[in-house]
Amino acid sequence: METSTIEELLSLVDPSQLNPTLPVGHPFHQCEARYFYWSSTLGMSSPPTYAWGYNFGNADTSNCLKSAKLYVWLVRGGFWARLSVLISGVDNTGVWV
Repeated sequence: METSTIEELLSLVDPSQLNPTLPVGHPFHQCEARYFYWSSTLGMSSPPTYAWGYNFGNADTSNCLKSAKLYVWLVRGGFWARLSVLISGVDNTGVWV
């Protein structure tokens, strides 16, 4: 399993929906719509201290400080899996800590 890219997160979005911004009848239960979900897509700072995140509640896409505690949405073999734990972030090599 790996952390989804920002493109993978955005591929789940139905822009006509809010809170969560997921399609009607989606199979994802307990989506934490009030919080950002990390992506593995690094921000544009050098060194990369930010990574892109997405908020399924208000459709906000933003660069998030990698030391912040956010949710992750994992991908495996083309299937989505949700990990409902907080993590501490990633180090400057992109490794989750």
